[in-house]
Amino acid sequence: MAKRFIETDIWMDIWFRGLSPKMKILWLYLYYNCDYAGFYYIDLELMKFSLKQETTIDEIKDSFSEKILFIDDTKIFIKDYIFEQNGGLKLKTRPHKYIYKKICEYNLEKYVPVSDTYYLKSSVKTKVKNQVHKRDKNICAYCKKKFKRDDLHVDHIKPRVKGGTHDLSNLTTSCIRCNLKKGDKELV
Repeated sequence: MAKRFIETDIWMDIWFRGLSPKMKILWLYLYYNCDYAGFYYIDLELMKFSLKQETTIDEIKDSFSEKILFIDDTKIFIKDYIFEQNGGLKLKTRPHKYIYKKICEYNLEKYVPVSDTYYLKSSVKTKVKNQVHKRDKNICAYCKKKFKRDDLHVDHIKPRVKGGTHDLSNLTTSCIRCNLKKGDKELV
C-alpha cells in the first residue's frame, strides 16, 4: 500500500483555504490517489462513488489550474507532488530513476527538482558555516523567512558541481525546503 506525505500546515495555505469544501476534499482525493510520480488517471465515476458527489473536468481545471497539468483527456499531473513526497529526485537511487523516466515521457522535467550529485559531501568548515549563519541572521535567502539555526542549510549559491567554491561570498543560508527545491541549479 502506498503512503503519502502531506504538509500539516495545508490548512494554513491561502490557496487551499480559498477552495470550497467540495474542492478541498477533491484536492486531497487527487493527491492520495495519484501514482508514485504524481499522475492521477482520471476516473470521474470512481471519484463520484468515493466522494459521494459529482465533479466535472471543468471544475477541476477551474479550481486547480495552478497546481496541476492535464496531460491529455486521461491524466492529470500534480506539479509539486514529487517535491513534497521526495524533496526532489536523486538520480543515483533506483526508484527515483523510474520516476524520472516517467516524468520525461511527458516532458515535465521542469516541474521536478533533480540532482545527480546525491553523494556529493559538503566540506564547508564549521567556522565558515557559523560566519554564514551570523551574517544571514538565520533568514533563508530564497523565501526570506526566519528559521531556527537547525532548520537551515548553508547553501552554495553557485553549486559545487558547477564550479562553486566554499568562499563566504558563494554561501548563504537556505531553509531545507528551498534548498531541496533549488537542487543544483544556479540562482543569480
